[in-house]
Amino acid sequence: MRVNARLDEQGEQDLKYLQQVTHTTSTDIIKTALRFYASHIRREAQQQKDALLKSGFIASFQASSHLSADYKAGLREILDAKYPAE
Repeated sequence: MRVNARLDEQGEQDLKYLQQVTHTTSTDIIKTALRFYASHIRREAQQQKDALLKSGFIASFQASSHLSADYKAGLREILDAKYPAE
């Protein structure tokens, strides 16, 4: 895949700096940066998932096995009981 990108002044300076110190091409720097960023995002997502699982919140209550299909009817019954029509 070919990518064109516009960099602001700071991005241009950062890219030139990385090229100088690593002696690599802008293509290699961008590939490495994308891998690093994707890895970071995946790790962060996994940490959030682990935190939810450890919290005990997931699967912490029981409900009808058809809840996702009939929750509106159940909610209507509750609201009708709480706020009866006059």
